[in-house]
Amino acid sequence: MSRSAIHKRHSLVTQTMADWTERYRPSTLSEVRGNDKARDAFAEWARTWDDHREAAIVHGSPGGGKTSSAPAPAADMGVEAVS
Repeated sequence: MSRSAIHKRHSLVTQTMADWTERYRPSTLSEVRGNDKARDAFAEWARTWDDHREAAIVHGSPGGGKTSSAPAPAADMGVEAVS
């Protein structure tokens, strides 16, 4: 297989995976699976925002759901997420 054919195949696989991850990305916190304790604490932080107005720093290993979880509370509450 030529180098350009390998590159095209890799690009197709990469795009397919990106499409898949966007298609199945959780849009609300109730759809986020995994660390329920952290998810629930994040939801509580969002619900009590007006009481504290402190930023949250979401950190962790790659693939842990940070990018998916960050805008989810806004969707739950019907407000715009700002990042």
